[in-house]
Amino acid sequence: YPFFRRLGILLPLLALYFGSYFGLGQFNLHRRYYYDVSLRIDSMIPFIPVLIYPYLLVIALVAILYVAAPDLPALKKAAKAILALALICFAIFALVPVKAMHRPLVIADGSLTNELVLFFYWLDAPVNLFPSMHVGMSFLVAWICGSFNRVLGIVCRILATAVAVSVLLVKQH
Repeated sequence: YPFFRRLGILLPLLALYFGSYFGLGQFNLHRRYYYDVSLRIDSMIPFIPVLIYPYLLVIALVAILYVAAPDLPALKKAAKAILALALICFAIFALVPVKAMHRPLVIADGSLTNELVLFFYWLDAPVNLFPSMHVGMSFLVAWICGSFNRVLGIVCRILATAVAVSVLLVKQH
């Protein structure tokens, strides 16, 4: 029953993660003030909707970690690292609220790409942006997977880099 034991580690972590992230997002969406961490260069970064697909690789990276962990103690250790990252990010989100004001207009033209961008813009309010949990989670998972297997770590770092680039170019941060 290793599958269910692994699931018993993953499901509570995901519930805590998503519940806290979206709950804090709703709280931060209604703040009276936000910190501006934008740079002049931000307006020069192009919007490339097709990079919504690499943006989704964070899900694949977590799935890879779930499967690649050699045993339950390794998975529990990874879950603790992910929880620590999440708690640090949540504390920063609460103490330093940031809101994006630079999301582009996306036309609902029926294309899968634009519909995915619109879905994530709807789902993920333009708050809880700094630090980027997508980037942090991706690289943390890549580092952990690299501790299990060198080649897997290289592959995961490449995927994490794709996630980091996509976060900027789909204007999620």
